[in-house]
Amino acid sequence: MMLLFRKFAERGSRKNRRMMLLFRKFAERGSWKNRRMMLLFRKFVERGSWKNRRMMLLFRKFVERGSRKNRRMMLLFRKFAERGSWKNRRMMLLFRKFVERGSWKNRRMMLLFRKFAERGSWKNRRMMLLFRKFVERGSWKNRRMMLLFRKFVERGSWKNRRMMLLFRKFVERGSWKNRRMMLLFRKFVERGSWKNRRMMLLFRKFVERGSWKNRRMMLLFRKFVERGSWKNRRMMLLFRKFVERGSWKNRRMMLQEIVERGSWKNRRMMLLFRKFVERGSWKNRRMMLLFRKFVERGSWKNRRMMLLFRKFVERGSWKNRRMMLLFRKFVERGSWKNRRMMLLFRKFVERGSWKNRRMMLLFRKFVERGSWKNRRMMLLFRKFVERGSWKNRRMMLLFRKFVERGSWKNRRMMLLFRKFVERGSWKNRRMMLLFRKFVERGSWKNRRMMLLFRKFVERGSWKNRRMMLLFRKFVERGSWKNRRMMLLFRKFMEE
Repeated sequence: MMLLFRKFAERGSRKNRRMMLLFRKFAERGSWKNRRMMLLFRKFVERGSWKNRRMMLLFRKFVERGSRKNRRMMLLFRKFAERGSWKNRRMMLLFRKFVERGSWKNRRMMLLFRKFAERGSWKNRRMMLLFRKFVERGSWKNRRMMLLFRKFVERGSWKNRRMMLLFRKFVERGSWKNRRMMLLFRKFVERGSWKNRRMMLLFRKFVERGSWKNRRMMLLFRKFVERGSWKNRRMMLLFRKFVERGSWKNRRMMLQEIVERGSWKNRRMMLLFRKFVERGSWKNRRMMLLFRKFVERGSWKNRRMMLLFRKFVERGSWKNRRMMLLFRKFVERGSWKNRRMMLLFRKFVERGSWKNRRMMLLFRKFVERGSWKNRRMMLLFRKFVERGSWKNRRMMLLFRKFVERGSWKNRRMMLLFRKFVERGSWKNRRMMLLFRKFVERGSWKNRRMMLLFRKFVERGSWKNRRMMLLFRKFVERGSWKNRRMMLLFRKFMEE
């Protein structure tokens, strides 16, 4: 104490009124009995720190509050004095708060502040504002938040203006009180994801909207950060929409499958999913099941299938329960791998044929039986869809029989039916009944009978009621099985 007083007298410190008051307090409180406090005060006097008004106020508080009794606080203050940190007005205000609030009583907070002082982080105005908030709100009382902030300081993340704004929001909103959100943010800081401007904007939205309160959304976002999906511009735009629209509130609509499978690396898949999110299609349970199948099976890797599904989503076809069942079958069976089948289904969706219940049942049969694997059958069905023949109930029943019985496997029968569809013969009720009989009885298996019926259709003979009755009898009785009877009937028609 004698050595200290001698220094005090030599340096003229006593001429400073504030320094006198401080020394008086120091002597009265017996602070000089503490060896560390003596060393600190000696440094304080030697360096002339006391010439700074703010530093004096701080030291006075330090002495009054008994902070000096804490070994760690002493080490920190010593560093603070040695480094000249106190010359910075903001750092002074912060340290003052730190002392007043008793934050230094927390061991972790001490370690953090020490890092903060050593690294010169306090030279950054934004970092100062953030730390001040951190101290004022008592966030430091949370162990996880402390670990996160420490990482934040160590990695220099605070040098990034956007990251600072985000962290500030994070502290203000109390998001850090959520354990999962803490783990996520920690990953976010560790991986350097915040260096990406878009990722920052997204995460900011994520924090502002409270999406992080949803457990599933947290797991998804964590996957999103871990897998680096955010490095893809399109995936970012999609996820942003996903967060903004609140799609994540729907349990089924979780992007997890897309993120895990890497489907988002495909530009078309991204455009489709964006439409899917924008239109609210995902609110439909069936549509969700379908889309999930679509993603799982890799159907989206096919360019044509993508165009079709896009049309499917845009037109709202999925609002129809039957259409959903059909499309699901279409995806499951791999029918879409066939180029012709794709063109047909596209027409089917575009023309609204699927609005007709019977047409749906027919197409479903068509898909289930694999009829579409036959090129000719495809051409026929395409004509069938284009001409609107399916609007006729009888024509539907006939075509259904045609598909069920496998008649289409016969090339000649295909040519005949095509003519039948093209000429509009099916508009005649009697002709329909006849053709139905023709299909049911297997008459078409006879080559000659096929040639005869073809002539019958081409010449329009069926427009004559009596001729129809005669031909019907001819078919029913099996007369056509007799070669001579066939030649005779053919002559009869030609005349």
